[in-house]
Order: sequence, then structure tokens, then C-alpha cells
Amino acid sequence: MREWVGTIARQDWAGAEALAATAGRAYPETLMGPWLEGVLAAARKQLEPAERLFRDALVVSPRSHRPITNLAGVWFAQRGPLHAADQLVALARAEPGFIYPLPIAARAYLEADQPARAESTARLAITVLPGSAVPYREVAKLYLELDRAGDALSLCEEGLARFPGDVPLQLLRARGAILLGDRERAIQQYEQLLPRWPDHPIIAAELGALLVETREDAASRTRALGLVHDLELDGPMEPEVLGAMGRVYLAAGDASRALAVLEPAAQAAPADPGLHYQLALALKADGKTDRALGEVRRALATGHSFPTEADARRLLRDLGGDQ
Repeated sequence: MREWVGTIARQDWAGAEALAATAGRAYPETLMGPWLEGVLAAARKQLEPAERLFRDALVVSPRSHRPITNLAGVWFAQRGPLHAADQLVALARAEPGFIYPLPIAARAYLEADQPARAESTARLAITVLPGSAVPYREVAKLYLELDRAGDALSLCEEGLARFPGDVPLQLLRARGAILLGDRERAIQQYEQLLPRWPDHPIIAAELGALLVETREDAASRTRALGLVHDLELDGPMEPEVLGAMGRVYLAAGDASRALAVLEPAAQAAPADPGLHYQLALALKADGKTDRALGEVRRALATGHSFPTEADARRLLRDLGGDQ
């Protein structure tokens, strides 16, 4: 696979063809041969052969995530998000109990400006796989993306009634509370989660950010800084964790530490407008106004709405950008 990635990156098509053929001979009863040939065809913009090869891979392994993800990209390129969504739903219906394509389809329906179909597709997973918390998580995420925090909270409560120990659902419930403006409730929920799941860095990071953004007492600020300082010892972290840490450092007036975590966060998640906005704030606080203007423009150019969008537009005007 290391060789394969290198040949594709170099556009060494002959080398990639040879490796795909070798994989097909070495592992004849697996998806490796047709899947690698499909990846090669897709890389060369040969969409119809790529689709056929990925479908061949699925015949061998009907629940493999890789060819399904690749097929979604091919279908999107062929006829757009609506076509991709319809095809993904058809895949899920053809394999009872398999829900992996449904969240991808739901987001494709969103991109096709079909929010009702996105919701019904996401909720279908709950019916298909009632014994799992995963569909509840996916639907709750979708509701949060649709700015329906109340519906997200209701669904989280429904899911937690069946799966009371599910950490992702509890985190989504806390985020829903934040979007509804109930930050104290979210703080209480994170406080309950932290001692039970100390290995989930997002809990400590979000709690720290909420403490400095909601409460003005010195004890809360000290605790928030302690939480993020401890996280710095944990090694590589997800962009959302780094973003929450940056919010703490910004609130504490430490622009250099904020930049140290927000710059890699924004690089790792370039489509996240909130991270670009936070980075713009840190750059402005550090006196780098030209770079701050560029970051706030990136935040507003992503095309995604975000809770601090109005603040970002004000910052754009303050920095002398477009009105």
C-alpha cells in the first residue's frame, strides 16, 4: 500500500497498474484487485470504468467502506450530489442492516438542497439498526448542522434512554445545550462526563472553553487554564480539541499560545469556518492584522454557517475588509 500511494501521487500509471495486478493475483478472493484498479481509474478521471470496478469490489465485500466511499465520489462527479445520495441509499437498501452509506447520503442530500430527504435518510438508520447508538449520533449531528438544536437535544435524550453510557451522544447533547444558549447546563454535563471519561480530550477542552466564556471569576479561569495545560502533554490532538484550547488561551489574553494551537487546527480542518475565525482573533491580538483579515475571509468563504458568523462579519469590517 505504501508503494501504491507513491505511484498514484507520482501519476506513475504503469507502476500503479502493475501493483493492482499483483494485488489481484496475491489476494484473489478479496476486493484488493478491483478496488485498486478502480482507484487508478478514478485518479485518471475514467469514471465509468471506476464505477464498474468499485462495484466489482463490492460484490466480493458488500460492506466494505472503501469502495463505497470511492463510489460516492464517482457518483458525485458524474451527476452531482442528488445522484450520489440516491445511489448510496440504494446500496444501503440492498444490504439489510448496513447503515454506513446512509449518513453520507444524508449529507449529499443536504448539498443538493434537499433537507427533508436528508433528515428522512438519516433517520432511516435508526429503523435499520435499532440496537446501535450510532444512528442516533448521526441524526443528532445532522440536526445540529441544520440549526435544529432542540430536535438534536430531543434525539440525544431518546438515544441516551436506550444507551445511557454513550459518550458521543452525551457530547452532542452538551453541544445542543450550547447552541440553545444554556451554557451552564452544558458546563454541568461536561463536569459530569470529565471524571468518568478522562481520556476524551474534547471533554476537558470544551469544558475549559465554556468556563472562560461563561464565567468571569478567577477560579474558573484558573481551572480552565489548568485543563488545557494538562492536554498539552497528551501529544497530537484533533482540530476541534485544539480549537477549544485556543478559545481558552484567547480568553486568558495569551495570543502566542492561542496561535500555537489554532494554526495547526485550521490547517488540519481547512473547511471549518469557526477555526479560521478563532485564528483570525488570535492573529489580531498578536498584531498580525493582514493575516487576520485573510483568515476571517477564509472563514466566511467556506460556505458553511457557524455560530460566530455574525461576529466574524463584524471582525471583517473592523479589519477594513468587505462590508
